[in-house]
Amino acid sequence: MKNSNESGNTERINSIIDELKRAQKSDMIADRMSAAIASFPIPFSAVNTFAKFNDILAFFIQHLHGHCNESAWTPTRAEALSEAIELLEHDYESQGARGYEAAYLEAVSNDGHGIEEVLAQLGEIIMQREIRRQQEWAFASIVDPSDWALHKEIAAQLLERLGLFLQPNGKPNPAQFAEQYRELIALVL
Repeated sequence: MKNSNESGNTERINSIIDELKRAQKSDMIADRMSAAIASFPIPFSAVNTFAKFNDILAFFIQHLHGHCNESAWTPTRAEALSEAIELLEHDYESQGARGYEAAYLEAVSNDGHGIEEVLAQLGEIIMQREIRRQQEWAFASIVDPSDWALHKEIAAQLLERLGLFLQPNGKPNPAQFAEQYRELIALVL
């Protein structure tokens, strides 16, 4: 039987998890981004020059900012292209090749119609970045990063809830997992 302190802690952890679910808005971000990506007018003519490739990337980023940002700010062409290049350089992968140049090679493939795959992957990269950004904001605003006791309590309850018994006696040591409280919460979100 749980004592009133354990019951109160369970309610507090459940409340934190509920707040994080609401604050993350991952489904809302994914829906909004998917709609923006789908509404982008993919050029009908083939990508056959580097300049055209860069123009499409910049326009795509501006389009997403215009549809997905809550602020009225839209990046300039140079800012949008810079953002696209940075994202592609770090996260784009196709047929074993990575980066901005790999994206260009993909765009000019298939008689210049590979741009659809590049934009689909770039859109996914941006969507995942936005979801991660929102998750970081939610954690930072809801869970005090210096509250070790709370982290330990979160670890204890989530280890029990998830059925993760890693010690030989069947009871995990929450202190060992307190620093991974974010990862544990992510498992139940």
